[in-house]
Amino acid sequence: RQHALAGALCDFLQAEGFQGCSEANYYQAENSMLPSVLANKCGHANSLALLYREVGHAGGLHLKGVHFPRHTLLQFGGASHAGLLEPFSNRMLSRSEVDKFNQSWKAPLSNVVFLQRMAANLQHVYQRNDNTKLAARLAPYMDLLDEHVSMHDCKMDTGGFGNSHPARDGLVMTRQEHRVAGQVFVGR
Repeated sequence: RQHALAGALCDFLQAEGFQGCSEANYYQAENSMLPSVLANKCGHANSLALLYREVGHAGGLHLKGVHFPRHTLLQFGGASHAGLLEPFSNRMLSRSEVDKFNQSWKAPLSNVVFLQRMAANLQHVYQRNDNTKLAARLAPYMDLLDEHVSMHDCKMDTGGFGNSHPARDGLVMTRQEHRVAGQVFVGR
């Protein structure tokens, strides 16, 4: 059932026009800001992963963010029936690709760690584009996220399907996470 829902999610969001941003536009801040991603229907892997996760959740698909170097993937299903979805290219990975990634699997990301990665990408974009004012504006939020992650001892253990980590298991954002998300991504 989860596999069928993941395929339907990819079909739906592709039909709606959502896609990964182009290489030429990759370092534009709009690709990290959810209002812009929703309006322009394109974005970075992390912002698209958040969109896919929330839309999927509304349809009964339980997705967990998983990060690899240069990849943000979403895990669905469990143990022997698990799969991976790649929001940036709007596709489900093949069984052989899943098996390959499973060799270097990282535990699912909590909402806070997921948000931390999104904010770090945005800060990198601001720094790369010499926008020191906006990069500096993000710094207190990055510190808050770092502090929250440190409090929960969220080190990036390798795991694989079925390995839980108490600080990363929750899928529901807390009020604090929503407040930080709203301030960081809406620009308040």
